[in-house]
Amino acid sequence: VVIGTDFGEPETLNPYAPGGDSPMVADIAQAIHAGLTEADGGSGEIVPVLAVEVPSVANGGVMVAEDGTTTVVFRIRDEATWADGVPITGGDVVFTYEVITGIEDRPHLTEPYEAITEMAAEGKTVTLTFARPTLAFETMFPTLIPAHQVRGTDVMGGWGQVPWLSAGPFQFESWRPGESITLTRNDAYWK
Repeated sequence: VVIGTDFGEPETLNPYAPGGDSPMVADIAQAIHAGLTEADGGSGEIVPVLAVEVPSVANGGVMVAEDGTTTVVFRIRDEATWADGVPITGGDVVFTYEVITGIEDRPHLTEPYEAITEMAAEGKTVTLTFARPTLAFETMFPTLIPAHQVRGTDVMGGWGQVPWLSAGPFQFESWRPGESITLTRNDAYWK
């Protein structure tokens, strides 16, 4: 399938880098990246993607203490893997949080994550703690970063021309500047 757009060529393929918030990067990211949840395109409802379900009080994934401290537990699908077959874990969520909160001079990206007071990961589970009740957790992690591939690299400067491993239905194959970006099927995609 060849898709032509009038958005122009992206500055970067990294959705967290400067220029990564362009419509073209969003279109590409939707094909190759995945997060814990996303907004359903038809209904606008928040639906699980890599998460087994969207945490709620009803399903036991959200617990609010008397002092307002709120604990949110996300369970990641057992079958969710990166394109190289490595399982996606709660550690990838924690690593993504560390990357985002380390971004300088981009408060529109980092500010929502300041509400998290504590995080813990164990296997396919990640637990977030907030000082007060919030629904912000529902959309906080739309694009996860593979810790096993990206840790120790220059996340903002090193992943602009070639994106990190895919967790979505397609994976990056090539970028011919001024001409095309080619994506291929991600055979490890769980869905």
